[in-house]
Amino acid sequence: MNRRGQAKVDSTLRVCEDIFCLGDMAEFSPAGGEAPLPAMAPVAMQQGAHCGENVVRKARGEPLQPFAYQDPGIMATVGRTRGVAFMNGKTYQGSIGWLTWLWHHLLRIVDFQNRVLVTARWAWGYVAWKWGVRLVYEAPPAETPPQRS
Repeated sequence: MNRRGQAKVDSTLRVCEDIFCLGDMAEFSPAGGEAPLPAMAPVAMQQGAHCGENVVRKARGEPLQPFAYQDPGIMATVGRTRGVAFMNGKTYQGSIGWLTWLWHHLLRIVDFQNRVLVTARWAWGYVAWKWGVRLVYEAPPAETPPQRS
C-alpha cells in the first residue's frame, strides 16, 4: 500500500496471483519507471475493460496480457461555446475545442438510450439557457426557539 491507500499492482493489474485491483484503488506505474497513472475515470475505464479480458484469459488458461494505457487527451470547456482539447498531438480551441469535448464525452456514454437522453438534455439546456446552479454548500442550522416542556 502506498501513502494514499492504493495497492501496488503489477503489469497485469494484479496484487497477487488471483486478486486484481484497478481504478483509484490501484497504483499502476507504466513500464520504464514513469510516474503512476492518475486516479481518473479514463484510466479506470481502460483498466476495467482490460481486467475483464484478463479474467477471461485466466479462466481459459491463457497467459495474461500487460495493461497499456492509451491517453485520450486533455479537455476542458470554457464558457458556453468555448473549449480546449489536446488530443493526438493536436490542439483544438474555441468552438472546435468545445465540440470536440462534447463529442468525446457523448461517445463515452455506454447505453444508446442514455446517450440520446443526455444529448437531448444538453441541447435543451443550451437552447433554453437552463443549466441550473451547481453549488455544493452546507445550509446553516435554522435557529429555533427552545421548546418548553
